[in-house]
Amino acid sequence: MLELPDKQDNPWAVLSIANAWKSLPPMLWSAQAPEWSPVEELIDISPMALRLLQLDVQQLRTHVEGVSTLKNLHSGSILLPGMSPLAQKYAGHRHGVFNDRIGDARSLLLGE
Repeated sequence: MLELPDKQDNPWAVLSIANAWKSLPPMLWSAQAPEWSPVEELIDISPMALRLLQLDVQQLRTHVEGVSTLKNLHSGSILLPGMSPLAQKYAGHRHGVFNDRIGDARSLLLGE
C-alpha cells in the first residue's frame, strides 16, 4: 500500500476520519483491506460530496497532489490517516440454510 504524501497542502490530508462502526460488536463487521484496482483517470468529482467533507471543489479539481490522492484512494492503493477499512456483515438464510456471515458485496467502509 502506498503512503499518503506528508504534505500539509494536500486537501485530503486534513480530513478528520472517525470509525464509529468499530465500537459496535465485531459480529457486525470485519476488518478488510481494500483490493487494488487500477484507476486510469477521474471523470468528475462530486461537488456536493466535497462540500459535505468541507473540501474546496475548485482546489481538488486543479490540485495535482489532491487529484493523485483521490485516484489512489479509488484504486485502493492508499489509505488516509485514520482510515480503518471494514466490511459490514449480515446474516440470513441462503439456499435454505442459515448463514451468519453472508456478506452482500458492498464496498468497504473506509471511515466516517
